[in-house]
Amino acid sequence: MSHVIHGGAMDLSRPDLVWRKSTHSDEDGCVEVALGKLLYVRDSKFPDGERLAFESRSWKTFAERLAVHERDPEPGP
Repeated sequence: MSHVIHGGAMDLSRPDLVWRKSTHSDEDGCVEVALGKLLYVRDSKFPDGERLAFESRSWKTFAERLAVHERDPEPGP
């Protein structure tokens, strides 16, 4: 189960975070991540918009499941 903390639960507008953009980004944008007590994620096209924060265990589970899906995607309809 993923534990996602959102803006309603805590202030995610932390100016002390250093945001890093994916090397897979292009001019259309991508996600950016920052590390703190949690792993923070935002849309690079809207840096002042909504943000997500994940506990490290939840992020690891998400990344592992994404990697499995990329290797073995489910067939479409």
